[in-house]
Amino acid sequence: MIYFELQSIILFTSVGPSVVNYLRQIGVRCQFSDTPLFPKTFLAIAQFSGLSFKVIGPIEDDSPVKYQDKEHKSALTSQVHQVLLDRMYWRQNSTCPIGLVFNSSSCTDELYRRGLVQFSTQNLAESSEPLCLVAIPPRIQRLSNLLELSNSRSTPRIHLTLPFDEPVSPSFSFLIEQELLEVRRGTFPLLELALKKKEYGAPDKQRKLDMRPLLPVVVTYSD
Repeated sequence: MIYFELQSIILFTSVGPSVVNYLRQIGVRCQFSDTPLFPKTFLAIAQFSGLSFKVIGPIEDDSPVKYQDKEHKSALTSQVHQVLLDRMYWRQNSTCPIGLVFNSSSCTDELYRRGLVQFSTQNLAESSEPLCLVAIPPRIQRLSNLLELSNSRSTPRIHLTLPFDEPVSPSFSFLIEQELLEVRRGTFPLLELALKKKEYGAPDKQRKLDMRPLLPVVVTYSD
């Protein structure tokens, strides 16, 4: 049996580095990375109650960022980068600013470094969907071959509000079929994460961390 767990959450934003100070003010540990993904953007790593977030945004608030291929990379690489950048301006472009990265029980950090993380090009192009990255064992070539082998492990309950009903790409459909997340219909994208309660001791008081309006994320957790 192969188990899948939520490894990290990617959040695209048009807000500049001030979003890091905002996260710190609401109780989220956050620091800048020295290796941004694109020119004129920043990458920040945030941690809260065992959850890992990667926040990507422009170095100036709401400043337009266009990918420039200064290294003469392939046209496909340029297109991929621009599609990801479009997610930062999700309010203007009707894109989804959320990405979900799932690890499997058979994939180690070394496999991640070797690039054995699969996604469908259809999901990448379908920017109204959340970006879905799934690490699978190298011996298994297709996500569809995992349907009889996989299950979810202790992972937060994930609810996504999106402005459509049906998933389009295979990778997003896979996550739904495996009951790793639930999708609701709404006007704007919203990621709701519910951390599981402890199974021992006195009942814990439920609290909420609301990252809105800068980031469309709400986390429910216990003290």
